[in-house]
Amino acid sequence: MRPQSQTWAMIVATTIVVTLSMVAVDSNAWVRAPLVLAFLAVVPGLAIVRLLRIADAFAEIVIGTALSIALASGVSAALLYTGYWVPESGLGILMGIASAATSVEVVRARRLQSGDAL
Repeated sequence: MRPQSQTWAMIVATTIVVTLSMVAVDSNAWVRAPLVLAFLAVVPGLAIVRLLRIADAFAEIVIGTALSIALASGVSAALLYTGYWVPESGLGILMGIASAATSVEVVRARRLQSGDAL
């Protein structure tokens, strides 16, 4: 079990809430854009890569960033091809992916703590 599972879950949840609130209230673009871009470039992919339990932290960050960019591109392309291009929807899909992956990690960590196998 990774001791940082709870900490990572709180970071992801906080990042999602802050990013979502900035987009929902249509805050100043100079504040909103860097936050949303940072979220898109890091959080969804890293949330998935943490499930792989890679021992090297640097490799985990590099692979997670690459996966985040690939996920953002794939979601955007899917929205374009379906004719439903709404940037907020794409952001919501990526937030859902990050939330689901983080939830799986937390459940796995709790089961490992209690001695159940996953």
